[in-house]
Amino acid sequence: MSTVKACLDQNDFSPKEQSRCNKFISFLAVFALVNFFFQYTLFSTDLSIRTFLKPAALLQVVVSLSLIVVSLYIYYKNKVLHYLLRLLPCVFVSMILMNIFSNILGAAALVLWFVASIYVNRKYFKILALRKNYLRFIVWCTALIIVGSVIVAALTRGIATPSTVNMILFIGLVEGLGSTALLWQLLSKEIAAGQTFYEAIRYTVLIPTTFMFLLGGLLTAVPIKFFSGEYLFGEDGNDYLQMPESK
Repeated sequence: MSTVKACLDQNDFSPKEQSRCNKFISFLAVFALVNFFFQYTLFSTDLSIRTFLKPAALLQVVVSLSLIVVSLYIYYKNKVLHYLLRLLPCVFVSMILMNIFSNILGAAALVLWFVASIYVNRKYFKILALRKNYLRFIVWCTALIIVGSVIVAALTRGIATPSTVNMILFIGLVEGLGSTALLWQLLSKEIAAGQTFYEAIRYTVLIPTTFMFLLGGLLTAVPIKFFSGEYLFGEDGNDYLQMPESK
């Protein structure tokens, strides 16, 4: 962990937030390329290419574990882990209740649950709507994935051949690098506006996560600790997405 800290703290990594952003984005791009290389060797029918399978697998493990460690460190520094752990009890109980109601009343129970959740949490959705740049980023990434999926479906038509597999892998690489480029553009814009790298990453993670939680978080209406909206998000009007100040 000390190595990760040395790579990310301002004094050792870079005094400039943009430099942090560039290095993190480069890491994500490397991960996308390594993942493509591993999958290409895994599914290749060319024996000369499959000889690289073990080195590619080892490289993917090393890069993946490194990315996990770096991400966890970032999420600890910007309090993302604290935020998600606070939501966990409510998520767990909500999933149990939704499963019970759906087994008893069917799909209609889930529809009613989601509609009621949206109504109950409408004031919390308003906080998400304030981050328009992040919402646009999510929309563009979703559109990129949808377009890629449509292209794959049109080209393969449910038939898996070596050429179609290569096409699927290539489209996956384009989606990965495209999403990474969109993330770099977003983070750079927010850093130029005065946010720190940690703050920008916090919003990038919490906005889609909180949106999904609010869709099913009907229990925020229950005035009980660990469930109530006031405990999870603070008083009305509180910007719960903002990174708490370090004590």
